[in-house]
Formats: sequence, structure tokens, C-alpha cells
Amino acid sequence: MSGINVNKWIDDSKLNSFHIIVVLICFAIIMCDGYDLFVYGSTVPLLLKAFHMSPAYAGVIGSCALFGAAVGALLFGSLADKIGRKYTIVCCASLFCIAMGVTGFTSSPGIFGLFRFIAGVGIGGSMPNVVALASEYVPVRNRAWAVAAVMSGMVLGGVVAAGISIWLLPPFGWRAVYFVGAVPLLIIPAAVKWLPESPLRLIAKNRLSELRTCLLKLRPLESTCSGNGAASVPFSCGCCTS
Repeated sequence: MSGINVNKWIDDSKLNSFHIIVVLICFAIIMCDGYDLFVYGSTVPLLLKAFHMSPAYAGVIGSCALFGAAVGALLFGSLADKIGRKYTIVCCASLFCIAMGVTGFTSSPGIFGLFRFIAGVGIGGSMPNVVALASEYVPVRNRAWAVAAVMSGMVLGGVVAAGISIWLLPPFGWRAVYFVGAVPLLIIPAAVKWLPESPLRLIAKNRLSELRTCLLKLRPLESTCSGNGAASVPFSCGCCTS
């Protein structure tokens, strides 16, 4: 039997298309998070008229998404340990996209606030898991850059929310910008196909074949797996050769 030190294997890899794809998908999900969080501010003037709300009540509804994000971070942070980081991200991204789309159909401030809360749960659940997954597969020397790049999606999402609001609000009203929030569901198939599972979960669940496939994508020119250490994953000699 031989083994591979997973952490060292990742840290010794060089940035390639696998890293870039993972970071870009994570960036896109965080950008959608930013859109969903910031778009409410652009629609408040129209919502005040549509729902006949007071500014104070509009402020309460505005906090629903933030409160939901706190709940989602706590809930899905622990759930990720049970079902895996990849599918937690997929579930959370699907949740906030669907909730955003349904928000566009609401006709009362209470139901509107409820779906803003549900969207917030998805946003809060996806954010820490996306950042964690992106950093797990990037070499330590590039990790700060990768995390900064992924988190910059939040700001860009806010910019996109403002731009789309300027474009859609006058001709189509406030509902249109929430319908747009459901469009990122198109990212979900890409996340399912190209996002890897956390290496720690693959180790814990003994999914060694899947782990080996991911590790060889990090260093595609490698044909053998060697090394040892606390984070070692044993492979038979047959599995370690191409």
C-alpha cells in the first residue's frame, strides 16, 4: 500500500483550468448572493406604493433576508458535514433562486417578507460553504487570492442589481427584478457537473476513486501518488498508476 498526503498534493499543484473553473463557479454563486441581497434597496420606493407600507415596515422586511442569512449559515454549516459541501451549495443556491422568483409573484408584504427570509436562508447557507470549497482545492500560496476573488462577487452582484434595476424597473416594475433573481438556476447544472466534493468528506466517506480523480485534475501530468502524513489517503499500487 502507498499513500498520498492530500494537503501537500494540493499545495504543490499549479493553477490550471480545474482551479479556475471551481473559482469561477463559486464566484458566480456569490455574485448571485450579492444580487439577491442588494436588489431590495432598489425596489423599496415601488414596494412602498404597491404594498402601502410605512418606511419602518419596509425596514423590517429588508431585515428578513439578513436574518434568514444568519439562520442559513448556522443550519447549513452543520448540514454540510452530513451531506457534503458540494450538494449543500447546490441546495442553497437552488433555494435562494427559487425563493427570489416566487417573491416576484407575491401580493402582500407579509408573504413578500417570508420569501425574502427563505432567500436569505439560502444565501447564508451557500456563502461559507462556497468560500470553504474554493479554498480547499487551491494551493495555499494562491488561497488568499482565490477567497478574495470569490468574495468580490458579492460587490459585483450589488452593481448588477443596481444596473438591472435601472433597466427593468421603469418599463416592467418591481416584480421583474425578482424574476431575474431566478435566472441563476441555470448555473446549478454547471455546479453539479464541475464542482468537486470537499476532499475531507471524500476521505471520511472512503470515496477514494473520486478523490483520486479530483487530485489528478489538480496535477494532470502526475501518474503516481506518493507521500504520507496525517491527512494520508491509502491507495493500492494499482490505483496509483495510470
